[in-house]
Amino acid sequence: MPPIQAVVWDLGGVLVRTGDRQPRRAWERRLGLEQHSLDEMVFGSTVSRQATIGEANVQDIWDDVARRLDLSPKQAAQLRQDFWRGDQLDLGLVEKIRLLRASYKTGMITNGWKNSRESIENVWHLDDVFDSILISAELGLAKPDPAIYRLLLDEWSLPAQAAVFIDDFADNVVAARQLGMPAIRFRDPAQAMAELNAILGG
Repeated sequence: MPPIQAVVWDLGGVLVRTGDRQPRRAWERRLGLEQHSLDEMVFGSTVSRQATIGEANVQDIWDDVARRLDLSPKQAAQLRQDFWRGDQLDLGLVEKIRLLRASYKTGMITNGWKNSRESIENVWHLDDVFDSILISAELGLAKPDPAIYRLLLDEWSLPAQAAVFIDDFADNVVAARQLGMPAIRFRDPAQAMAELNAILGG
């Protein structure tokens, strides 16, 4: 096996996580919805899946949510704002990635919408943390399609065995492993870093 030369990270659910679910839960109670229903409505809809590969816009997702919940434009705008209010960037994990970059290439592969790069660069200021950032909506490819992993490996001229991949979704981790990438299922930062250090030999 070649030595590890790169570490590739997911964004949502790994570097950016919903630390406070109360804003979403408050809307669910207000609308008489089951817990986590809003997450499924926003992320699991047909429109959202289309947006993930660049075939729909972000506004299309929220228009679909507003229609399904019979919200006024003002209510829909407030829901959209509140939905993201509990999301937090893990600054400690970001700092660890910065330190890794001294010895390894660092990359991101995220299933994101068309506005994701703007958030990565201007909200979370992560563009200088990674050597390469691949966003599904820009490529028309989404995890777990093996083609999106190969794009990054080809860009770096690396074999799959030389790049570790970290993601919170099992299907995405399985797909990476099937390509030959050492892969870690993210559950929390301490667990993920412990597994990564074991792979890196640190």
